Amino acid sequence: MGLEQLYSYYISSDETFGVIFWDLRLPRLIAAALIGASLSISGVVFQAMFQNPLVLARFRCS
Repeated sequence: MGLEQLYSYYISSDETFGVIFWDLRLPRLIAAALIGASLSISGVVFQAMFQNPLVLARFRCS
């Protein structure tokens, strides 16, 4: 299947894809990205605040 066929399939007048992608998948994708970013930022902030020595790079197993 070529790119043109995929593009024409997804941009067709069929509203099923639009509902599934724009109303269900995309909001969940954006929410997951925002939640993941906020968790990583909070981890960095807590590490900077408490400076846990067990999390230092020298204790990592390689």
